[in-house]
Amino acid sequence: MKLALVSALCLAACVPSFAADTKTEIQARKAMDDFMTAFNSRGPGTWAASLNYPHVRFASNEVRIWNTADEFAQNNADYARGLSPSRAPGARLDPSWDHTSLPVVRSAGV
Repeated sequence: MKLALVSALCLAACVPSFAADTKTEIQARKAMDDFMTAFNSRGPGTWAASLNYPHVRFASNEVRIWNTADEFAQNNADYARGLSPSRAPGARLDPSWDHTSLPVVRSAGV
């Protein structure tokens, strides 16, 4: 009986935490969905609006920092032309490229 009571109390204590994690997960998924929609729009302003600022990027042995969405959009105005599966230097948009998507990721509580 004591074991059942302790188990029930432990389970009840975990429910609010799980609910908070679910809310956080929903917010995180929305942020990622908004980013992917903005990126796939091929609009630099839309893409820039989906990011947080200052925005920091580590790529190609460089650290770049953009302080505003306007600055990011201006510096990435032609980003869609560089999208290519080959990623070769100077490669242009592959005509077969339509959009980028992420696989479904599921989280599990432990």
